[in-house]
Amino acid sequence: MIINSFSNQYYNYITTVVGQDMRSTLIMAMYERLFSMKNKPLSQTPHGQILTMMSVDANCVNDMCTQLHLLWSCSLEVIVGIIWLFITVTYNGIPGLLFMFLSVFLNVILARFIVRNMKQLMGIKDTRVKLLTEVLNSIKTVKVMVWEKYLHGQLHATRKVEVKRILKVIAFRSTMNFIVWAIPPSVAFFTFGMITIIAKGDANALSPDEAFISLGLFNIMRLPLIRFPKLLNDIMQGFTSMKRIEEFLLKGEGDTEQEANIEHVDEPLSKEAP
Repeated sequence: MIINSFSNQYYNYITTVVGQDMRSTLIMAMYERLFSMKNKPLSQTPHGQILTMMSVDANCVNDMCTQLHLLWSCSLEVIVGIIWLFITVTYNGIPGLLFMFLSVFLNVILARFIVRNMKQLMGIKDTRVKLLTEVLNSIKTVKVMVWEKYLHGQLHATRKVEVKRILKVIAFRSTMNFIVWAIPPSVAFFTFGMITIIAKGDANALSPDEAFISLGLFNIMRLPLIRFPKLLNDIMQGFTSMKRIEEFLLKGEGDTEQEANIEHVDEPLSKEAP
């Protein structure tokens, strides 16, 4: 227990340090790119999107770093638990395992819906932050032209759409949590029910040792299965955020390479001119 606790805390420390380093590096890279970007690609990037990437997307990448290695470790724990469960109760554990895999498959589908809605939510949030920033920067003009009601209506409509999207994401996450918490008792119910049906009510069909070992294996597999949907959600959201940051960092690079190639082609011509 002491070694396990020490190892977990040391792992959390390392992943937290790596995540903070990645977050700081991405923010600094975005600042450097922002200052070196030319006017055309800079004008095509809303300020709200830049603020969202520096605050929300960078934190999503940080969360992904702390959860990345738990994905394979939780999968390994579940696989080992399934092997020991088959050794203990043989084919009687098939119904419970089928229910477990079906639940994980449903969670993967829900995680994809969450990622899709999170992309749309990020776009809506960028629009809201951009509009709010423009209003605050031009507050004198807004007051002089008496545009308060109109801009308030736009902000309220954007926020209303954003709240609807947030509620949809919360609904998907709540469904994932319900499925995860229902997996362990449901798997135990199906497994022991299958044993009871095959044995036709025989009291000696399952010994106390096998019953307690099976319950212990179900409890061991419960924590990885509880973590699994959140791991998928954080990792997929982190990859989505990295893609958004990558698109921002590479914006305008093609135009710069084309200009460099044109200058490189024009140099010999200028030297040969009389």
